Amino acid sequence: MVAPARPVPKTKGTKAKVLDVKEEFPKEEPATAASDELEEVVLEETALEDVKEDVKEDVKPEEDQEDDAEFKLFEEQERRRALTRAKSKLSQALHEQHVQEALEAVEFLLDEEEPVSNDLLRRLLTIAAAEPDAERFARAVNAAQRGKMVLDEQAFASLVGQLFAREAPHALVRCILNFGLPPEGDVIPLIPYDIRKDEKTDVFQAASANDDTGELDLDLADESESPPMLEFAACRFKPELNGLYQRHCGRKDLLGHLRPIYQKRVGFNRRYCCFYWDASLTLDETASSWATGWYIGSEMGGGGHTFARCLGETAALLPPSEGWEYLAVADLWQREDSSGFIAPTSRVKRMQALHLTEEESQAALEGVDMELLKGSVQGVVRNRKQGGLH
Repeated sequence: MVAPARPVPKTKGTKAKVLDVKEEFPKEEPATAASDELEEVVLEETALEDVKEDVKEDVKPEEDQEDDAEFKLFEEQERRRALTRAKSKLSQALHEQHVQEALEAVEFLLDEEEPVSNDLLRRLLTIAAAEPDAERFARAVNAAQRGKMVLDEQAFASLVGQLFAREAPHALVRCILNFGLPPEGDVIPLIPYDIRKDEKTDVFQAASANDDTGELDLDLADESESPPMLEFAACRFKPELNGLYQRHCGRKDLLGHLRPIYQKRVGFNRRYCCFYWDASLTLDETASSWATGWYIGSEMGGGGHTFARCLGETAALLPPSEGWEYLAVADLWQREDSSGFIAPTSRVKRMQALHLTEEESQAALEGVDMELLKGSVQGVVRNRKQGGLH
């Protein structure tokens, strides 16, 4: 007979040992905490990889660096070519007195911070002042200011005189006068302060409503016979003769006939006059050696200097379109068949048709910062100390 197993006695120590086992195996945290830590590690590794890629891009291979250098060199060469083309375009446009082309070229050069010579800026402003377009005139003034143009007193007086001679709007004259002020002087406004309100727009209007500033000969008023304007073109020997000539009435007291006179003004006291000389009608014995024909000179009737001639008796009322000769040296004349008087070209017609309204002219001129024009004439400060500029 098997004896029954003896029961294990329950003691306080047994319960304590069980508790110790539980403390050795603490309760596990939720799985989400471990996932967050793992995600943070992955993000850090990804950011580190991105930094490494950025460093690789910054440190380019030598071949890529050479390609960049070649591209920069190519860009600089293209820029220099563009500047050379613009300089050539500017010189040609000024030579041919094409204001729009000259403005485009000079504005490109200034935008590229390329210096433009003082002489080119002065010539641009001079030919722009000869046009009726206030918008182009304002652009030329701004270009002159940006290029730091400086005028001597004679050039400044000639420019102002040119505007007076063609009876330009008063606002253009007042704008130009600011060039002659000393740096500390008060700006001359486009519109006088004491003018009546209903007269304000008048300062932006030319004295003459049309382009013919001379008195028309009533016997030759038919435009089909004597147009109010002709263009002298294609003269390479003396290119300053090229341009628009306006009709003036004939001078029978001086020339003995009533054929029209065509005149081009280039300043306050400079002009080119085209007139017909009939040797059989002259009463001046000293001029009897002059052959009959058309002449271009600094004065009507043979006074001053003679620059070109087209000899031969003609019944035509207008200057010839070919056959002109130019005085080279002494009494030596050189013929240039390509030059002569023609009807204004489409370009010139567009230029003459570009008459802005008074409001448009005002808006264009108000785009000029006249404060920046002051101090552009040499000698003004010295003269101011001697008596002031009035």
